[in-house]
Amino acid sequence: MLTAIERYEGSNLKALMNSIVSNAVAKVNSALEDPTHRDKILQASFESALIGIRTGKMEYVNDPILPILSEEINKRTAEFKSLTPAQESKLLSLTAEQKKFIADMDKKAKDEYLTAIPQINNPGVKINPKFKAFTASIGAAAH
Repeated sequence: MLTAIERYEGSNLKALMNSIVSNAVAKVNSALEDPTHRDKILQASFESALIGIRTGKMEYVNDPILPILSEEINKRTAEFKSLTPAQESKLLSLTAEQKKFIADMDKKAKDEYLTAIPQINNPGVKINPKFKAFTASIGAAAH
């Protein structure tokens, strides 16, 4: 159960990070779609690529997209930098649906455990009438 909770919290964190990056990429795409910026961005990207080719190493010198992307990501993550542990926990906490799924999974595991016939190898115990009655009652309750 704890593993499932950790997985869900990790999933919630990934979803949050994905939304930040998706919004930042959308900002870059909107800048590229704007005719006033598009030509400048494409020309600066081309010049940046030429610098990389000349030096033999791409370092994104004068890259026009990287600052837009970095600024947008910094703007969207700034609010998360000053979170208290309680706020962070609340932000990544499980949704009601996730809690319900984990509770259902836990109940199912409990029911399976409680209705499973014990694996006993001792023949003396297996033929005991009390053990037979117990296994019969578990088998009847499981069905």
